Amino acid sequence: MNTIIKVFIVSFLCGNLLYGCGGFHRAEMAEKAKTSLVGMSQEEILLCMGPAEKSQIQGGVEVWSYKSGGDRDEHGTKYYCVTNILFQDGKVKKIKYLGRTGGLLTKDSQCGFAVENCIEED
Repeated sequence: MNTIIKVFIVSFLCGNLLYGCGGFHRAEMAEKAKTSLVGMSQEEILLCMGPAEKSQIQGGVEVWSYKSGGDRDEHGTKYYCVTNILFQDGKVKKIKYLGRTGGLLTKDSQCGFAVENCIEED
């Protein structure tokens, strides 16, 4: 096999594997955030995530929204996430993710960017 083709194949595989590994890690962080952030105060969220891009109050529930991601796959598909933090009585009640948040094996990976500073590594 031609050396140039070998280099291309190895580069392609390494790039996809590295992207995939990062995607898996971010997807795990996003999943972990759904439980570990529950109960945190608004001040704690502000410290680890920064100010929300958008916030609204409806029926006693306050929602802070954060946009993250923007990766593209090998086909040019753009992935992104809107992370909604739902507060009730000043504490996180629920985390919801919206958008094209990841691939088949990396669901919600784009959301990991928004919550990564709030998650303690094991």
